[in-house]
This record gives sequence, C-alpha cells and structure tokens, in this order.
Amino acid sequence: MRRIVGVGIAIVIVVGAIVGLAGQGRSDSESGSKSSAGTGGESVPAIRSDLGDAGKSATTGAADSVARVNAPQAPAAVPSLPTRVVKHARVDLRIRGGVLDARVRAARDAAESAGGYVEQTEQSRGSASITLRVPAASYAAVVDSIEHLGRVTSRSEQGEDVSAAFTDLEARLRNLRAQEAVLQDLMRQARSIADTITVQQQLSGVREQIEQLTGQQQLLDGQASLATIAVGFRVRGVAPASTDDASSFSQAWTDAVDVMVAVAGGIVIVLGALVPFAVLALLGLAIWVAVRRRRPHLGAADV
Repeated sequence: MRRIVGVGIAIVIVVGAIVGLAGQGRSDSESGSKSSAGTGGESVPAIRSDLGDAGKSATTGAADSVARVNAPQAPAAVPSLPTRVVKHARVDLRIRGGVLDARVRAARDAAESAGGYVEQTEQSRGSASITLRVPAASYAAVVDSIEHLGRVTSRSEQGEDVSAAFTDLEARLRNLRAQEAVLQDLMRQARSIADTITVQQQLSGVREQIEQLTGQQQLLDGQASLATIAVGFRVRGVAPASTDDASSFSQAWTDAVDVMVAVAGGIVIVLGALVPFAVLALLGLAIWVAVRRRRPHLGAADV
C-alpha cells in the first residue's frame, strides 16, 4: 500500500513538473515573439530614416556637383611676359659760367656710377652736349641726378615697346632651330653625295637666317636694357659759337673759295688744251723768221 502511494506521489510530482516546464516555455515564447514584433516595428522606421538621410545627402551631393559643373569657371592666369621698352630722354640745362667742364664730368660720373657709359661728347664755347647709355633700371635715378646739375630749360622722354617684335623673333628662331634639327638628322641619313650637298645647302640657309634673327634679337635686347639720355648744357649769358650771321659768312666764304678753285681748274684745262697749238705756232714763227733772214743774202748774190 505504501509502495502504491509513493509511486502515485512520484507520478504527480513528475506530471506537475512537466506541466510547469511546458507553461514556462509557452510564456517565454510569447514574450519573445512580442519583443521581436516590437523591435521589428521600431527598426523599420529607423532604417527608413537612415535611407532618407542617405538619399538626401546623395541628392545634395549630386546637386552640388551639377552646380560646380555649370558654374562659370574663372579664367586661367596668363603668364606675364617680360616687357622690353626702349627709353630715350633729352634734358637741356642752363648753367652759370665757369662750371661747364665740371658739369660735363658730373654727368659722365653719374652714368658710369650706374653702370653705363658715355656714347658721344661735343663741347664748344659756352655749350656742350653729351649722350649717355645707362641701364634701364637706373634710368630714372640718372635723369633725376642730371636735372640737379643746372636749371632745366626743356625735357622730353620717349618709350618704344619692342616686346612684340622680340616675341616674334623668338618664335621664328624656335621654328628655324627645329628645321635645323631635322636637316641635321637628314644629313646623318644621307647615302649619296648629291643628297648630302642638297641638305647641306638647305642647312646653311637655315643657319644664316638663325644668325640674322639672333643679331636682331640681341640688338633689341641691348636697346631695351640700356636707355639713352642726351644732355645739353648752355652757359647763361654766352651766345652760341655758331650764329646765323657767322654761318652765312662761313657759307659765303666757302662758296667763294669753291668758285675760285673752279675758275682756276677751268684755266688749267684751257691752257692744257692750247699747249699743242701754241707749240705749232712757235714752230711756224721760227720758220718764217728764218726764211725772212735768208732772202736779202740771196738778192745780193744775184746782183
């Protein structure tokens, strides 16, 4: 009896445990499904919002790209070419007496101290002129220093831009040097004397043009790198050495001398032409005199 009761109690305990475990599993599954449903409902809007933000950023980026493409582009900076200007200046000064030589030396020193030189100098009574060549960078400073050597009576400046001509020469030189390289290559590939002579003639012509253009380019560069300053000095109160009257008298004297020389030359020419006739006339006269002297003797012999 006790055994039966123990078995029954054991069965009841086992069945209760099974039922409890089953109920607990069902409740866990229901809670898991609810939590999953709740989580899934919340994740969908989050994903949609993320997709929306990504779409907005992509759209904004595309719009920015299109705007950058359609926006007017700033022009590229053009490289600045060196400007070459040939500068000329003329300065006339009035100075007091006794300082003409000193002022001419001061103008020369101003040019030489700036790295220039004296191109020409002329000096006479009461006046002088000097032509200076100075570096273009020191042009303004030299002109300013020269203006302090006396009272400026006149001043003129002139500038000629030769940049276009210089650039044109550079382009032509590049083209000719390219032709020279091609002709040199053909010279190396020549297989006959005739081909070599033909290529050599063309190469000589190209090189001659290169030398000519190089000389023109160096001339322009020299004119632009060195400015020309002509300075005239005039002593106050001293008349120029050559006046209009003096010039007229000198011209008249020169004309008179020319006329005298021309007349003398004409006389010499006439005398030279008359010499043969004079010789013949003298011979005839001598014969006639001899004949006249012999006639009286012949008449006396006949008697």
